[in-house]
Amino acid sequence: MRKLTYTITTETGLLDEKYGVTEEQSAKMQECYRAIQEDGYCDIEKVKKLVQQYPHIPHFQNYLTVGYLLAGRVDLAFLANDRLLNQFPDYLFAKVNKANEFVEKKQFEKVKLVLGPALDLQALYPERH
Repeated sequence: MRKLTYTITTETGLLDEKYGVTEEQSAKMQECYRAIQEDGYCDIEKVKKLVQQYPHIPHFQNYLTVGYLLAGRVDLAFLANDRLLNQFPDYLFAKVNKANEFVEKKQFEKVKLVLGPALDLQALYPERH
């Protein structure tokens, strides 16, 4: 058995830098994140406006996907995630969401198309340590 040598973190600094997230935008992201984690709720209309306002930040599109899932609108969640994945093909949450969609649809063979044949984060993102 191979030992995994990476750490998963909730620290957003790397992605904030990559997508040019300002402190104000980060505060809005934290507000969305808290609502989802603590309340199990996402104001979809508010997040749609944030997506339009900040189209270069994938986090808001991911929150929209999650919002639709929380509202039971799986069809819209899949569509929102497809848009996210098309615009940001290397965004991990979009890939994981797509893999979950394939699992839900029992299309297991397609999971490796999204997450790579090794199904390993280090193989998927070798530049990250």
